[in-house]
Amino acid sequence: GFATVFDSTVSFGVEGSGVDLDAEDLLGLDSSLVVFRLDALYRLGASRRHQLDFSYVGFRRSAGRTLSETITIGDETVVAGTAIESYLNSDFFRASYTYSFLQNERFNLGAGLGVYIAPVGYGIDVTTPGETRTVDERDVTLPLPVFSIRGEVRLCRRFSLRGSVDGFYLELDGYSGSLFEAQVGVEYQFTKNLGMGVAYDFFNVDVNAAGEASDFPGIDFDGAVNVRTSGLLLYGKLSF
Repeated sequence: GFATVFDSTVSFGVEGSGVDLDAEDLLGLDSSLVVFRLDALYRLGASRRHQLDFSYVGFRRSAGRTLSETITIGDETVVAGTAIESYLNSDFFRASYTYSFLQNERFNLGAGLGVYIAPVGYGIDVTTPGETRTVDERDVTLPLPVFSIRGEVRLCRRFSLRGSVDGFYLELDGYSGSLFEAQVGVEYQFTKNLGMGVAYDFFNVDVNAAGEASDFPGIDFDGAVNVRTSGLLLYGKLSF
């Protein structure tokens, strides 16, 4: 399980034609969740220096509340005191390749490349006397390449310390984006094939794009998305 805390903003319409929202404070979306996360690792070859990593985690958040301040969405102004319902859903798929350039019985340190695919969607419904209507609803998929570092230190026969960092920053005409994820944890091995661990994970993605004017491939939206999470990960480990 992954217990995480959120800090999220979303904006569509970078020249003031859209909405810029704090998802937790203004819309009332959950600021913390407990979700399941899937991670898989495969080491290739007899030397075990080549490593493939895969992970997935998804967040589904929705809320209904009365607006505490007036906001403008496109050409429509929604005044304070209006009842709204909103959602912000995000999925994060990661795949990476790492080569271990330092490897012995106690230490393993490697670097590599990877990619995150992050579908993000949000929507806002406004309720007025006799009517409920959708005032904004968007979906975007963010493709983000990253550089990766992976490390492991065996503390004793059954305990090990693990850490990883993924990072990316790029600016082009009509586009700027950054991603950073860091994780550090301790694992305990019950048997050769069965173990468990606890880790702290921090994740931040921040993308600004100008729609068709963006030079970055795969980005077709006008606005900004920022999602930041941090929390504890408690997991079981099965080795083959």
